[in-house]
Amino acid sequence: MCTLSSRRGGVAALALLAVLLGACGGDDGPDDGGTGGGTVDVPLGTSQLSAADRTTVAARLGAAAAEVGGTDPAGAAVLTAFGDAIVAEGWVTGVTVTSALSLASAGPATRASLASQGVWAVFGGTVGVFTGQNPQTQQATGYIVRGIVAMRDSTIVVGYNTWDLYALEPTGTFGHGGAQGLVFEGSTRTWSATAGIVSLSAEDSIPSQCSGFPRDGITCANASHANGTLAISTSVPVPGTGATGGYTFGFAGQRLRGYVLSVSCEESSVC
Repeated sequence: MCTLSSRRGGVAALALLAVLLGACGGDDGPDDGGTGGGTVDVPLGTSQLSAADRTTVAARLGAAAAEVGGTDPAGAAVLTAFGDAIVAEGWVTGVTVTSALSLASAGPATRASLASQGVWAVFGGTVGVFTGQNPQTQQATGYIVRGIVAMRDSTIVVGYNTWDLYALEPTGTFGHGGAQGLVFEGSTRTWSATAGIVSLSAEDSIPSQCSGFPRDGITCANASHANGTLAISTSVPVPGTGATGGYTFGFAGQRLRGYVLSVSCEESSVC
């Protein structure tokens, strides 16, 4: 179960999220005219987006990649690759969200009055980015990124870990464990996670290769993951984007559809 919260600067209800690993998601106001980044009504369970939704989602992921490209080339490459995977296949998991107040300080009467906030389209993925070859060891160089994307209307929430090909996967704690968490809302507003966690199991099923994958230097396979957790318990506005207050989001232990991708930087323009 995923929960969603809207507040301007308030953080009183966030302690419980850190314990439950799955409480809040938030919104700082109505959409400001963005091009879209998700779908309004995604069926629960495994779903395949329409061609129109795939195009919208890929465009928003591309815009998000452009926003972070200067400071996080790895994240930009992965967001671009995920956009291509969505165009080719469109598989997502529908996750229900409710207000975070249902898990915060509200009593039973208040919790009962809270309406569902709808269904998010969520998917996970592992991307191997190969940057070249070490001339001394003849081993490939590069890094692995594993993360989760959640989308609804013009909001995208992203959490991911990045680590060297031959290193251990980091903890996935925002602010301490090497993980990155970002929220993109509308055409401009962006928040960066400072506390929370992202965790996605290695793929436990890869049923088929992606069909008609559109970009040279990238290979793609459909996959599913036994569980995924994404919890942004504290975030700060990214300067210059128009974001204010704090955006929180989370769900825990969800089986997710997703993708496994390989990016060769020698053959691809995304990195």
